[in-house]
Amino acid sequence: MLKPLRVLLILLLSALTLAACGSKFHPPAALPITANRTITSPDGAATLTWLGGARVLKLRGSHREMGYNHGYLLAPEIMNMLNIYGAFVLTEFKQDYDTLLALQPRFDWGEYGDELTGMLAGLRDALEPEQRLVTLPGREPHAVTLADLQLMNTMGDWLIGAFACSSLSVWGQNRADGSTLLARNFDWMTDPTHMIMDHQLIIAYAPDDAPRWINVTFVGDIGCISGINEHGACAVIHVSLNEVHATTDDGLVPGTLALRRVLEKMGPASVPADADAMLDAMPQMGQYLYHLAFPATGRADDETAGVLEYNGDSAHADGRATHRRPSDNLTVSRNPLVNQRLARTDTLLNANHYLKRERSIPLLYSSGQYMGMKRALYAAAKDGDVEVMEALNAMADVGFTPSFIIGPWITLHTVVFEPQQMRLHVFQARDGKPGYDNPRVGFPFSALY
Repeated sequence: MLKPLRVLLILLLSALTLAACGSKFHPPAALPITANRTITSPDGAATLTWLGGARVLKLRGSHREMGYNHGYLLAPEIMNMLNIYGAFVLTEFKQDYDTLLALQPRFDWGEYGDELTGMLAGLRDALEPEQRLVTLPGREPHAVTLADLQLMNTMGDWLIGAFACSSLSVWGQNRADGSTLLARNFDWMTDPTHMIMDHQLIIAYAPDDAPRWINVTFVGDIGCISGINEHGACAVIHVSLNEVHATTDDGLVPGTLALRRVLEKMGPASVPADADAMLDAMPQMGQYLYHLAFPATGRADDETAGVLEYNGDSAHADGRATHRRPSDNLTVSRNPLVNQRLARTDTLLNANHYLKRERSIPLLYSSGQYMGMKRALYAAAKDGDVEVMEALNAMADVGFTPSFIIGPWITLHTVVFEPQQMRLHVFQARDGKPGYDNPRVGFPFSALY
């Protein structure tokens, strides 16, 4: 009963908003996938299916082929994200759409440009012209363009400092078998109709030119938010809340695509330092903290995990990226109220502020999240084995539920990666409940291929 009511609310809110500006409203199409149903792309190379309670999009081929099938199989939902969720974001953050469109030529899409071009072609083939209209408050409707899709994929760049996430990685004496575990909360905005929750997605990529990898994300996104590749390299993205260092560079790489490029280059012997060099060579508009973790077997602590603290200040002594290692746990900043140091080098914590690139300790919630993870970690590691559900509980301690005080923030998903076992544990927000409060969807990496 809740879902029909939610759809009615979507239609009512959007119709009222668009009527106020004189635009014709095109209601969202029904979701194209439900439990126990599989849809196959026209070329047979991609499927949209249901696996253990989560929607999974399986893509293979060239960037253009993967983009086309993403756009074709999820065309109505991509338009929902542009029209309904997009209207919410623009209103919530008082952003001007034309100004944001004007930013897009500053970005260099590299090998991923073909993927968005393919997505646009898939949309055009899947939908009638009237279903492909972008209808946003205060603007005349227009047929969806490449720039609209680019704008959706640069959201983290132009909403600088607007999000909150948490992650921890443990291995060695923290785990019974010494293996690596990476847990993360992806904290994001939810709209009143929970559109973003209904449009979550797991994408299993099998690119022609890179290792297979899995991304926990939402419809229309082609970057990496919470990913693991076939070699066990794991990578998650956080937005930094530190002082903004704006860059005047062009040729900018969207933050999530910078991380995707990194993950697609990580091989069996890769270490965090390899990502450091790559990120330093990619100018970006946003400010990020990239948390990477690898299987612990055969790797020293500083080679098992790392956080790359990134901003656009290429004049910094470290360049654009500062590599925080587990050995830095012993020397990071502390004060009488907040002690960020850890007396061990087989773990790494990450919130939304720099610990090494800049050493000031924020008084806002980011330091509170960091300290919350530290307390939860010490409690879970007392028996020498941080298990999946203990990592989930640690994430729940620092997660978000929408409220009058914190606004529309929610933990959209919580993910626990076990790269040595090549297993994923995914907890997705549903019906207004944050990810960590929902059932686990767990499966081996191989189950998605």
